[in-house]
Amino acid sequence: MLISSDGYTLVLANGTQSIQPALQPLPYEPVKSFTPIAKIGIAALALVVHPSIPANSVKELISFSKRKPGELNFVGTGRGAMAHMATELFKIMADINLLIVQFKSAGPGVVDLVGGHSHAMVGTIASVLPHIRSGRLKVLGTSGTRRSVVLPDVPAISEAALAGYEAVNWYGIFAPAGTSPAIVDRLNRELRVILVSDEMKKMFLNDALEVDYLGPSEFGAFFARDMEQWARVIKRANITLKE
Repeated sequence: MLISSDGYTLVLANGTQSIQPALQPLPYEPVKSFTPIAKIGIAALALVVHPSIPANSVKELISFSKRKPGELNFVGTGRGAMAHMATELFKIMADINLLIVQFKSAGPGVVDLVGGHSHAMVGTIASVLPHIRSGRLKVLGTSGTRRSVVLPDVPAISEAALAGYEAVNWYGIFAPAGTSPAIVDRLNRELRVILVSDEMKKMFLNDALEVDYLGPSEFGAFFARDMEQWARVIKRANITLKE
């Protein structure tokens, strides 16, 4: 199908765009088929544990897991989803043995965790925030390179224990390949104006998101690095979409 590159056809993509190329054949070339316009925001994930787990920091959780290898059950919310990748990256970087129990979506997984049937989870902040506030879950860290504006008192995992750890669900705008530089520049300038508005920042925050802007060239470089990182994780963890 021929898609026009006149600037009127755009796609809002997220972090799974970086993951899918290493998991399955795609009917398009993930880099060459698109022109990056701007990265507009991120949704950090949260590392949470059931209150019964005797760990109050990321380092304590890692130590606990090393004392009891293979006994810690982490909730998974879908093979190949960002939360799954974030958990696999945590497992690799912390050099720990844990079991990931896959659920079809975050809802049933969170219920299982709150009920004490699972022990921990790396999940979206939006899905666990009510349970953090109620005390039914303990939050140990967040998954960005800096602290989340939603949970500013919680250290980033990279800050607390694993330097270089990053696993955020990003959001960005792409146009079809061949879109002219003039159109890309115009779209990018308009997006920058929108993103700095208080109304947009508030809208993002209400959904546990934060504005995180990158222009076309920076976004393109970020996208390429992100694909490389998840390809390495998928290969090392031998992840497939098969049950």
